[in-house]
Amino acid sequence: MTETLYILFFTTFAVMIELLLRSFGLYLPAASLFLFYASIVFGYRAAGAAALLAACGLDFVSGSPHLWSLPAFAAVIALSWFWLNKVESESIFLHVVPGALIPFLVWFCRLPFYPSSLFSNLFAQLPDVVIASFLCALLLPLEIYLFDTMNEKLGLNLYTDAKIRLHNKP
Repeated sequence: MTETLYILFFTTFAVMIELLLRSFGLYLPAASLFLFYASIVFGYRAAGAAALLAACGLDFVSGSPHLWSLPAFAAVIALSWFWLNKVESESIFLHVVPGALIPFLVWFCRLPFYPSSLFSNLFAQLPDVVIASFLCALLLPLEIYLFDTMNEKLGLNLYTDAKIRLHNKP
């Protein structure tokens, strides 16, 4: 029950932060960062449910004419699976790499929904994506540290123990 409330609360919080920043014209995929963390800690099923909730929140509240968030979130969950299973990442500071990739991944999943203005969107939004990539590269290791500290006190699974849980799974 604690895990479900935790996921619901922080997914909603990340969506609210992302919508608030969008209202100021800033691009920061906060929901994608949380989904990356949640998919490794709680598994792809829980992350898939959180992705559906976040996609509904982002797309319906922002009035987007396209449902572009769900494919982007699926790509972020796939990136987290790849990172967990294929990359030897013992250091939290090495997570600047997926943190920097997440904004580009979300952005590339959004581009096909605007085929008539693809090149104008490509060049107009690229500076925002580069800045978001830099910020996410800094925020993902910080998020992992903060959420793992909180999870330890709550008795929930830790991100830093995900590889151990993966190898001990029958």
